[in-house]
Amino acid sequence: MKERSLQGDFTWGGQTVFRCQVHYPQLEPGEMPGCEGAVSAFYSRYAKEKWNRLAAAWSPKARANCQRLKPYGLFEPLEAQCEYTVMYCQNGYCSVFFDTYVRQGAQELDRGRQSCTFWAPAGMVPLAAFFRPGCAYRAVLLRNIREQIARQCVQEPKAYYVDWPELVSRRLDERNYYLADDGFVLYYPRRALGPSITGIPSFLVPYGAFGSGLGPEL
Repeated sequence: MKERSLQGDFTWGGQTVFRCQVHYPQLEPGEMPGCEGAVSAFYSRYAKEKWNRLAAAWSPKARANCQRLKPYGLFEPLEAQCEYTVMYCQNGYCSVFFDTYVRQGAQELDRGRQSCTFWAPAGMVPLAAFFRPGCAYRAVLLRNIREQIARQCVQEPKAYYVDWPELVSRRLDERNYYLADDGFVLYYPRRALGPSITGIPSFLVPYGAFGSGLGPEL
C-alpha cells in the first residue's frame, strides 16, 4: 500500500495563514485482486472531501486571527493535518480511520477521528450490515463497552465521567467504527465519556461476541 497526500497553503495579506495536509492510502496491484481500483478511487474522493471540509472550516478562522493579531506580531499560521491508519484490508473490505489535528504553534486547537469501511461491490458499509436480521448487536456492543470501562475504572477511577454508564449508550454513534482482524472497534469523540486526557476512547468487541448473529462475510 502506498501513501498519497493533498496539501495546500492559504494566504491573506501576503502571509500564509493556514496550511492543510491530508494523507490517504492507495492500493498496490495485487493487494486486493479485482478491487484495487474501486478502493483507491474511494479513498481518493474521501481525501478530497476531507481537505475541502478542513479548508472551509479553518481558513476563515485563520484569516480572522491573522487580521486581529498580525499588527502585534503575535500571529502564527494554523495547521491542519490528517493521518490515516489501515486496520483491515481483506475479503473485499478496506477499513481505515483518519485522525485530524489542528494546531497553532504549540497549541492544539482540535483533534478528531473519522472512519470508513469500504466494500468493493457496494461502497460504504454501515455497521448494521454485518449482522443477520434480528441480531441485537447494539446490546452486545454496549455490554462489552461497559464491561471494559468498568475494568479500566478500577485502575483509573478518574478516566471517565461519573455518569459514563448512561453516556455510553446515549453517545454511541454507529458511524464511529472500523474493522480489525479480531473484532469491531467502536470509538467515541474526545470528552464524550471522560476528560480530554482520556483521549479518544476505543473499544474492541470480538467478532465471536455476536455468535450466530454475525453475517458470514467476516
